[in-house]
Amino acid sequence: MDYPGIDAVKRIAESRCAAGFHTNLIPESKRKDLNNFRALVRPRTSGAESRSSTKTCSRAVSCVLTKSGNG
Repeated sequence: MDYPGIDAVKRIAESRCAAGFHTNLIPESKRKDLNNFRALVRPRTSGAESRSSTKTCSRAVSCVLTKSGNG
């Protein structure tokens, strides 16, 4: 199975971050001040480093929240 391109990975990461942002993971009282979020996708390593012994691929994704106005 081919690994999806970076554009597909970014879309998936943004969707997962948006879903997490709109759940009770972020308390409603704090959400109004934290309306900017980004998905950070770790660059893919070489093929040998990105595959486990089961030949699956993965990438680390982090969701970052910032305050309104980037404060």
